[in-house]
Amino acid sequence: MASRHFLGGFLNGAASAAFGGLLLYYLAARTGLFAVTADSVAEAPAWFDWLNHNLGLSMPLFVLVLILFVHTLAELRRRVLAHEAPDRIAQMDHMADIWTSLFFGVGVIWTAIGMRTALLHALGDP
Repeated sequence: MASRHFLGGFLNGAASAAFGGLLLYYLAARTGLFAVTADSVAEAPAWFDWLNHNLGLSMPLFVLVLILFVHTLAELRRRVLAHEAPDRIAQMDHMADIWTSLFFGVGVIWTAIGMRTALLHALGDP
């Protein structure tokens, strides 16, 4: 049982480190801290280019909120199956609602930013 717990923690840590590294790499390349050329990296798939073009810097925020939401749902499921106190289950349900609202909030804010940018481009002042 202890080795299973250790392995789960190890895998969570490795996944978190990989995600954090990819996020930092993405943000550094996106903000122009260094140049990513076709010679240095394999060509990105078409769907990634589409996401990058349409979502831009909101993509890391969407992914982060989605990961937190999935983690909260897993914790909620664990608490329900363990028959924990109703107030602890309600707390996780409330957290799932918060992540859902935050997901929509990020979308609304980035839509407003995109609309402002489009308006400035249309008026000829990029």
